[in-house]
Amino acid sequence: MKFILARKIGMTTLFEEDGKALNGTLLEVGKNVVLGMRVAQKDGYSAAILGFLKKNKEADPKKRKNFISVKEFALKKLEEESQFQVGQELSVEQFQVGD
Repeated sequence: MKFILARKIGMTTLFEEDGKALNGTLLEVGKNVVLGMRVAQKDGYSAAILGFLKKNKEADPKKRKNFISVKEFALKKLEEESQFQVGQELSVEQFQVGD
């Protein structure tokens, strides 16, 4: 199962040489990290908690050394538990044209 969090930033229309219009959605994809897991044996379902991270603007980086600043997060139910691990980064490279 392939998924990633993104923020919609707009819409656009591109035109082919023959004049055919192609509509598209512009997405901002930031750093996506698996923040946690839900397992069927303990929680009754399998899911990955995915965070859409933003850069930490803390003046003193030592204060927040182990802190992850999460702007948005989502719980994505899974069919297979072992598919993801906590701390794993997800990127757009997992997708192919046509996915």
